[in-house]
Amino acid sequence: MAISSSLLTCSCTLLLIILISVTATNGYIVDLVCKKTKDPPLCLDALGGPKFRKEPIEGLTSLAFQGAQLKSIDIQSKIEKLLSSPSLPESKIHLLLRQCKKLYDQILVIQFRPAVKAFEAKQWAVVTEKVKPVPGEIDECEKLFNNNSPVHDESKEVRVAAEAILIMANMNIANH
Repeated sequence: MAISSSLLTCSCTLLLIILISVTATNGYIVDLVCKKTKDPPLCLDALGGPKFRKEPIEGLTSLAFQGAQLKSIDIQSKIEKLLSSPSLPESKIHLLLRQCKKLYDQILVIQFRPAVKAFEAKQWAVVTEKVKPVPGEIDECEKLFNNNSPVHDESKEVRVAAEAILIMANMNIANH
């Protein structure tokens, strides 16, 4: 009886350790990724918050791409609206906004489109190569406005999503 009780206790302890390990692993990828970005709370929000905590790395990467692309399109729309606003006269601000729009055109067309195709083909090195310039391009737009552009908040979301994509691509490169 002592042996079976001891075996049962050992089995229960082992099962508990496995359950804790599985739970920690399922919630860990998004936490690990976001901790490595410049804005972990924003990253967690951008990657869907708690409801996507158990998402595998490929799913999180897809969410980050979708969010970054949609937010980049929102930024372009906002810039277009500002450029066409009669309350904003033709000025230096127009020139700066056009420069930012051009940068976001590059981000969407030159960086994200081929990066998404590479992601779908699991070509992680290409994903890294294509997404790596994105944070710098976002910073370039922000610097035009002394880090206070009209799209500042939105640009932070694209930046953190790009950082998360780079981190996850590098994690996949390391695992393969």
